[in-house]
Amino acid sequence: MLAGLAVSGCGRPAGSPAAPAAKSAAAPAAEPQPVVRSFTLAPGPGSPRQLAGGQIDAYEIDLEAGKYLHATFDQQGVDLGVDVFAPGAKKLFRINTPNGAHGPEEVHLLAETAGRYRLEVSTDPGTPAGTYVPSLRALRPPRRRDRSQAGADRAFYEAKGLRDKPDRFSEVSARFQRSVFLFHEAGDRWHEADAFLLLGRLQQQPREALDDLQRAAELFQTLGDRHFEATALDAIGTCYRDLAEFERAAESYQRALELVHQTGEIKEQAAILNNLGNLFQLHGDLGRSLSFFRESLGLWQRQQGAEARTQEANTWAGIGLVYTSTGDWQRAIDAHWRALRIRNLLDNRRLRSISLTQIGGVWLMTEPHRALPFLERARDLQKDLDFPKDQANTLETLGLAFRLLGSYDDAEATYRQALATFTALNDLDSQAVTWTNLGWVAVYRNQPSQALQPFEQGLSLARQARNPAAEARALHGLAEAERERGNLARAQLYAEASLKIVESQRAAIPRRDLQASYLAANNSAYSVLIHTLMDQHRQQPAQGFDLRALDRSEQARARSLLDALRESRRQRADLQAQVDPEWIRRRRELLREIGIQDARQHSPASSQTDRAVAERTISELLDRLSEVDSEIRFRHSEPAAERPSADALRRQLLDPDTILLEYYLASGRGYLWAVSTAGVQSFELPGAEVLEPLLRSAYEELAGGSPPSGSAGRESHLLALSRRLLGPVAGQLRGKRLLIAADGLQQYVPFAALPDPIGGHEPLLAHHEVVAVPSLAVLAELRSRAAQRRPPPEALAILADPVFDASDERLGSAAPFKTSGDSGDAFLPRLVFTRNEAIALALLLPPGRAFQALDFDASRDLVMSGRLSRYRILHFATHAVQRTDQSELSALVFSRFDPQGHPVDGYLRVPDLAELDLPADLVVLSACDTALGRQTPGEELAGLAQAFLTAGAPRVLASLWQVEDQSTAALMNQLYRRLLIDHLPPGRALREAQLAIRAQPQWRSPRYWAGFVLLGDWQ
Repeated sequence: MLAGLAVSGCGRPAGSPAAPAAKSAAAPAAEPQPVVRSFTLAPGPGSPRQLAGGQIDAYEIDLEAGKYLHATFDQQGVDLGVDVFAPGAKKLFRINTPNGAHGPEEVHLLAETAGRYRLEVSTDPGTPAGTYVPSLRALRPPRRRDRSQAGADRAFYEAKGLRDKPDRFSEVSARFQRSVFLFHEAGDRWHEADAFLLLGRLQQQPREALDDLQRAAELFQTLGDRHFEATALDAIGTCYRDLAEFERAAESYQRALELVHQTGEIKEQAAILNNLGNLFQLHGDLGRSLSFFRESLGLWQRQQGAEARTQEANTWAGIGLVYTSTGDWQRAIDAHWRALRIRNLLDNRRLRSISLTQIGGVWLMTEPHRALPFLERARDLQKDLDFPKDQANTLETLGLAFRLLGSYDDAEATYRQALATFTALNDLDSQAVTWTNLGWVAVYRNQPSQALQPFEQGLSLARQARNPAAEARALHGLAEAERERGNLARAQLYAEASLKIVESQRAAIPRRDLQASYLAANNSAYSVLIHTLMDQHRQQPAQGFDLRALDRSEQARARSLLDALRESRRQRADLQAQVDPEWIRRRRELLREIGIQDARQHSPASSQTDRAVAERTISELLDRLSEVDSEIRFRHSEPAAERPSADALRRQLLDPDTILLEYYLASGRGYLWAVSTAGVQSFELPGAEVLEPLLRSAYEELAGGSPPSGSAGRESHLLALSRRLLGPVAGQLRGKRLLIAADGLQQYVPFAALPDPIGGHEPLLAHHEVVAVPSLAVLAELRSRAAQRRPPPEALAILADPVFDASDERLGSAAPFKTSGDSGDAFLPRLVFTRNEAIALALLLPPGRAFQALDFDASRDLVMSGRLSRYRILHFATHAVQRTDQSELSALVFSRFDPQGHPVDGYLRVPDLAELDLPADLVVLSACDTALGRQTPGEELAGLAQAFLTAGAPRVLASLWQVEDQSTAALMNQLYRRLLIDHLPPGRALREAQLAIRAQPQWRSPRYWAGFVLLGDWQ
């Protein structure tokens, strides 16, 4: 059946030639002897009989030599097999047609010698009783067609009985070929097609198998047998996959899928969808791969039985491989664990070892020391199993573990052991990966010249296999080796080619979350190119290589945010009008379910098990939400806009009073580009391994307010960081507004609080306006989008002092509805100062010009209603939840009760903001940690601030740590005086407000004034 093909190759299943069961430590218990009933096979139809597992009905008949017999056993609800014995109890062959429990099992027999022949009818052990009808259809001297039919049956079924004996391959192949000829001669087209199908599956080389399988498909199509035509097409697809003929493989699988859709065969649909998932994963179309796997998974989960569970686990493993390919390590681990749990229940040692290897492989990407126990356990399980490819895959992963842990000799030996197996199996994909890994061993040994040959071999094999991911890795390796050898021009060519593939594969992923994780996992493709260009700049400083490196830095950063911004307000409005309402309904239902599970996950009344179940459910719901969002974008996508150069953006965006400092942190060396209207200068910085510890310490000291060593110690430490980051450009900063395009951990540090790199006594704030920008391209998009909209008519909307907890006195007479945990989350204290803050801000405008929503009115429903789109400034003074593990669950917290005391969803989460059009000039998030979020290499932090940018605001004011209530209220009052009364632009208004707070002795520490940063356009 097709369902059995989900993990099979074109001919033999992977891991063959032979696949014996695991050896048992104890001798198996003696099986009970079957109950045998004996009958004489008489001419004509017999009486219906019942047969169950553990029974044998034996039919005997005396035949003269040369006599022809045709008997049938019509299955009416029981799947039978018929063993044919010659005189002397010599077994000739077993008949079992793949027609399930209905239809005839036919015996065509030509007696070679005279004597008593015996036909034994049986079914599998444990099968419940079912009915069949025996019938002796013909007993006569043979005609020509009879001889052909009987000879074909015997050759065919003997070949089937020997298929699992690799040492008799030639004999089995010859018998199948003879049966094809004889079935054709007898006019038995169905069995002729089946013989072609089995002959094709028998072949060990896919090219040899194709002719037989295509002939089988043609015959089944002529006969109108859509099930077996689909079976043949599915096998053809796998052959083309093994031959790296991707388009033909996809076409064959899709034709097979159409046929089983017509027949309504669910298991077959699931199996082919799984094969399509594997195909698209192998060839880099990760979005479509995941879609096929998800559809297959849903079908398997609706089926019962061990086969369905086995295939469900296989599909989870496929999903895990997609997430591994996209660099989404947590989802990869989750998927492989689901597969392992099922395989543990099924007690399938081989498949358990595969899951353990895959889990170990993911841990290698994040915490290598955690991988070894999984890999060692996998090897233990494989010791007495004969699945060489599984064992080679585990060795390949172990080799990577040894390399990452610095054991290069062990890594090379392990890789070569794996390579020998992959070569024997003619597995081009795995050979390509292993050769490339051997190249990296040489690179890490500081032997770049010795790395070239294995990288080149890996590249050649990857291209033969049409595996773009493996090709990109081999090109990346060649670029690194040539760079270390000093051949920078060649290194640049290889790096550009690798990056072109990486970008192509990113574009094929429809989901933004997976695009981001994919680029993070492949960030080294940018790194090697930027390093190479900057090396060339050092040698030829007048040739513009540093400008090209800046272009690549721009291309590498904040891509997800840029893509989201490019869906303008008008495009989003058009999208709402064009999209099938069912998709919008699905999205909103998913948001509702996420809210329910998020509340359950944090409820004090929930048990640990409840929270774990809620966490898994949320992960699945977020996955489905991403798929719905990508489906909406896919159906209404527009061609990607051409990306202007950094030099063109510089001329377009910057004024003479502004300088952009763009950073790129990488291992070994980092870079700084100083970009102004006068031009671009570039500088080398220490590597990430030097700067990141300084950045962590700086954040901890600034956020904490008082370092252990006191103020002088802090200044000394921060001055050291400032001189490393700003020292190269210190002489160019005077009188300039500083735009900081930070990278990595730099995004956690407010540059305004860093000491002046020359003087060292005053922070940068004293002389500079400091604004954070994700990239020049993002800044250009923010300005372009703002220029296309009308300014909102009203000035200011303030939401503050929501009702968070059931104990809040404002619930008053609604007390009967209050119970601990009714809000669906842990206790959140009331923020009394936010009420004072809101009232003070509203008084800065004439009466009626400021909209205030306090208490129960400060609700999520108010924000989601769209009413706030009328206001130029939106001020949210409340609690915030920042999730660095699942940034989609980061949220502003509004009232969690209505006035009647009923709990409501008070969380405005990141995905909710995609529903909104908030064209405000400025969004102020007066809450803790609102500028933080999940850090992904090469990306802007993903969280609330970025979500408000995509919702329509060109700039957001957000916090980097847990800000203090009183100083924050004072800071906001100073800020809004400058915005609303003095009409200063936001960047300048923030600076003057921070200076005013710093001037007060009790708030002089950066802890009180530096936590808020302006993200986006300063104008």
